[in-house]
Amino acid sequence: MTTFYYSSNRTLYQYGPPVAYTLVYGFIFLYFTIMWTKSKYWWFNIMFTFGFLFKFGYFLISILVLEAYATWIFSIVAYVFHYIAPVFVMSGVYYTVAKLVVAYGREFSALPPIWWILVFTTIDIIVLSLQGASIGVYASYAYDNSYDVARGLEIAKVTIQLVEIIIFFILWFHFLSRVYFGTTSNGPNRAHAHSANVFNFFRLLFNVSSVRHYKGNYLDRKFNTRYVNIRHKTLFAWFPLAITIVIFVVAVLSIFRIVDVSYDFDTRTRRILDQLLVYVFSATAMSVCGIVFVLFHPYWVFGKDNQVSIVGGSRSNSESFRVNGLEEGSSEDNSKYVF
Repeated sequence: MTTFYYSSNRTLYQYGPPVAYTLVYGFIFLYFTIMWTKSKYWWFNIMFTFGFLFKFGYFLISILVLEAYATWIFSIVAYVFHYIAPVFVMSGVYYTVAKLVVAYGREFSALPPIWWILVFTTIDIIVLSLQGASIGVYASYAYDNSYDVARGLEIAKVTIQLVEIIIFFILWFHFLSRVYFGTTSNGPNRAHAHSANVFNFFRLLFNVSSVRHYKGNYLDRKFNTRYVNIRHKTLFAWFPLAITIVIFVVAVLSIFRIVDVSYDFDTRTRRILDQLLVYVFSATAMSVCGIVFVLFHPYWVFGKDNQVSIVGGSRSNSESFRVNGLEEGSSEDNSKYVF
């Protein structure tokens, strides 16, 4: 579990990482706050702004704790910030995945767009509840085996997280494989279609120069015609890679957490692992996520108007449906109606 050390018991990781991450998260939080003036992607705005506000607050409080300026109440607040921040941020990530599914075509995804948000955010909330229960049991000393119970809850939590990541990767790569290689009546014919293999998959994912003509002139024919202009935006072609990077980093963090809680280490090793978890894996993972979405904010990827609607529509006919009485793709600005 995450541990705070006061000035009388400082570890190897003292001021450097907390100050550095406070500055990084402060910049990311400020950026997403400023983007409220432009972005109409309200769910993303709320999730990322509050998520990185919590991360900024966590490291700011950790500096105060190191200087013994903060009471134990601040430490509790920091604990809360530390554990709820990823739930907010990842919900914003799932939101952008849902947008991407609609922009390509709902029929390519095994899940309806809104389910990407509902299913994985619900799992994250369950994981957060297990984390809270683990901390509560560990701190209460209500019975002799409280430590073992807390450790069991921790293992259950990180196991669920790892299973969640595995399921997400399966669904995500299934979606991308259908986008890149799935056949439709409007798609490229066999003479132009790329073979479905790992090499071509990663060429398309990394958007190398040799496949850009193919993607824009042949592959794009099978996608949702409502959003052809969005798909031709420069950043859109790189967006699947950006999301893959974020999820990969989160997966590495989940694996480390399983190692951290699955073995009994001596006190010194435990302290080092806790510090690595907080200041290297967890903080770096969230920093990478924040920086990626500074560059790939939905405002830059999908456009200034929030026209890609997650709710409504069907897998069989994704082009003809209405959002709060307005037809999708209408010339009227319906951004305020779109989730």
